[in-house]
Order: sequence, then structure tokens, then C-alpha cells
Amino acid sequence: MVKPNIIKPRFPDRKISETFFDFASPILNPILELDDFEIVKEHAEKALEIASLVWNSVVLDVTNGDNKNVAEIRSTLASQPGPAFMVEQLIFRKYEKFANDNRLIGNYEFIQRKGQWRLRAESRDPTPQQK
Repeated sequence: MVKPNIIKPRFPDRKISETFFDFASPILNPILELDDFEIVKEHAEKALEIASLVWNSVVLDVTNGDNKNVAEIRSTLASQPGPAFMVEQLIFRKYEKFANDNRLIGNYEFIQRKGQWRLRAESRDPTPQQK
């Protein structure tokens, strides 16, 4: 039996946490300007959840050569113009500024240390593992 020849994508050297923070910055930065720790934490986590959903959907669609994940997000938000617009901006941002980075975003954590917000994130390979 001949195994298919899967070409693994090359990934950037930059930490995924730095890339993810940069990607999410348009929706994250206004939240970080607030003074209330609890509000920042709550809203930043929601913003990062949306950003990771968009990022991973685009990566999976690129990896699989389709657009079903992004189409599903668009369909879900079709009746919500505000969130739909924000998601469209993130989709565009992923394709325009981060097209060469096809790592999935795995577990992440948004924490405050020494008065500064930090994002820790793990990357995952989107290609299936060969056995």
C-alpha cells in the first residue's frame, strides 16, 4: 500500500502567541484601554474566542482547499450585521496580513502579570498525522 505524500506546511519562527495577539489587536486593543480588571478580562476572553474561531476556520479552509468553515461562520452571523462586519474584517486580516501562517491556535490563556496583560498560546499543525 502506498501512503499519500502529504507535504507539511512551513511555519513562521514567530511565537504563535505574538502572532495571535497581533491578529486580534483590532478588537482587543480598545478593551485593554479600560481600567476595570474584571471587564477587561471578560471582554478580552470573548474577543480572543472570536479571533481564534476566525483564525482556525481560515487555516482549516486553506489546508483543506475549501471554504466550508468560513461559510458556516458567515451563515451563523448573517442576521447580525455588527458581529458579521467584525468577523469579515478578521477574515480579511487573516488573508491579507497572516496568509503565510497556517498554524492552528490551540489552547490559549490571557493573564495579567506585573500589571501587564499577556497572551500564552499553543500552536497546532493543521495537517493530519501520518501513521
